[in-house]
Amino acid sequence: MHTSINMQKKMMGLTLALACSAVWAAETQDSQVRRETHPVSITETSVADANNTAINNRDDNDAAVTSQTQSNDAADIELLASIRQQIVEEDTLSTSAHNIKILTNKGAVTLRGPVNSAMEKDKVGKLVENITGVASIDNQLDVTSTN
Repeated sequence: MHTSINMQKKMMGLTLALACSAVWAAETQDSQVRRETHPVSITETSVADANNTAINNRDDNDAAVTSQTQSNDAADIELLASIRQQIVEEDTLSTSAHNIKILTNKGAVTLRGPVNSAMEKDKVGKLVENITGVASIDNQLDVTSTN
């Protein structure tokens, strides 16, 4: 009887191993088919495109506003949430604009990060201007293309 239980456990383990192997094989085959029918294109970028030394130098300054200088004051956190909500709800903005850095400190708002156009940069600035509690805006958004 004891041998029968051990045999059942071994058979269950073997069955599980075979099932896992079958699933893995199917996933691998499906992945290969997707790659063949929808090849991924790789865009080459130059080293200059990836070079953000100027931004790093700007942020190295002790007076620079960075995420480490974000206020933990309840009013600033609430203001930041209001700004983020307004920006994310504006569906005419790009994903880049939806994901900008927003820093608040005593009502002073700093906007940083890439946006797709000068028009988008201005639009974000105007959205923020109209939010109650904003004392000033430092719009440091970087335009990454000339749309």
